[in-house]
Amino acid sequence: MTNMTALSLRGVTKTTGAFTLGPIDLEIEKGYRVAVVGPNGSGKTTLFRLLQNLTRPDTGEVKILGMLQPREELPIKQKIGYMPDGVYGFEEMTPAEAAGFIKHWYPRWSDQRFRELCGTFEIDPGKKIAQLSKGTKQRVLFILALARDPELILLDEPTANLDPFVARTMMEEMSAVLEDGEKTVIFATHVMEEVRKFADYVVFLYKGKMLGYFEKDEIMDSWKELWVEGTAEAVAELPGVVTAEGQGPVRVITSSRRDTERAFREWDIAILKVHNLELDEIFAGLMKEYDRGRG
Repeated sequence: MTNMTALSLRGVTKTTGAFTLGPIDLEIEKGYRVAVVGPNGSGKTTLFRLLQNLTRPDTGEVKILGMLQPREELPIKQKIGYMPDGVYGFEEMTPAEAAGFIKHWYPRWSDQRFRELCGTFEIDPGKKIAQLSKGTKQRVLFILALARDPELILLDEPTANLDPFVARTMMEEMSAVLEDGEKTVIFATHVMEEVRKFADYVVFLYKGKMLGYFEKDEIMDSWKELWVEGTAEAVAELPGVVTAEGQGPVRVITSSRRDTERAFREWDIAILKVHNLELDEIFAGLMKEYDRGRG
């Protein structure tokens, strides 16, 4: 792990009841926006809890900003801005009171940044959090996370319950903090449009397994829908082919466009059309590959 690494997990596993996350091997460099996606129950929340030392791994090593969890838990937490998926412990406080409580634990806390963000998101710092709508509470949590001036920002479903305009403003603010190249954002989301617009890298989780850590533009360039002549049986086993359906023309989903197109040329299979895939289609293909490999 170098001083350019924000996060390093080595052989990390965690079992809770019948569910096991891992083993996870993951290294994230500083300065990027990383989306963590997967169906409900895939392990996103468990992963975030491990990063926060809210639960301990059964095996493996977790390092954050060069420091080892849990041995260096306090200095790690002072450099993390965490936005949970709900308000816990602050309901009877106002945003200003919550800020006054939190700031003592974070040496880099910025009152000016807190006030600026309250203005941006139209938050009354003197109104009790319990009286706010669910979406407004989320805006408060986001403000409290960013006002810490953290090096690592962890956001758990940050735009759930938000209207599209506020959600976009939040994601733009999230991106703006990366301008110095020293900060890193990791956000869990179900919204593929946010991943497409704002993520640099994507972690895909499924049934507790990490199906991959991908550069977003690369995976979108590699996965394609091809329409070709022939039969599904003739192309199904060619390199990169995930699915092949139909009988002339055949709809092919490939995880490696170059390898598949090369194979088609070698077998004199004509390509009729090439279409881009959405991220949710790519993720569905990854899940299908994983399930097929297990079977």
